Amino acid sequence: MTAPATSHVFDPDRVRWFPLGEFQHLELAMLGVDPRNTIVDFMVKFHANGRVFKHRHLAETRLFVVQGEHRIYAIDGRLQEVRPTGSYT
Repeated sequence: MTAPATSHVFDPDRVRWFPLGEFQHLELAMLGVDPRNTIVDFMVKFHANGRVFKHRHLAETRLFVVQGEHRIYAIDGRLQEVRPTGSYT
């Protein structure tokens, strides 16, 4: 017989968040680094109504939205995509 699943509540106030260089409107929490496989696991907390400038990632990046929305804007400033809570891309 398997044990019942345990329910957990994510509390972002219990995480150590740090600024990421010159990026405004977000904070970063490092979870782990695997240099052998060149993988970095981290969480990002976007500030409400803040916009992060258009940029490219140097490696494959996967995103799971825990709360709120992840909004992506085009270079001209128009809203291009909205990823709601629970989305994984």
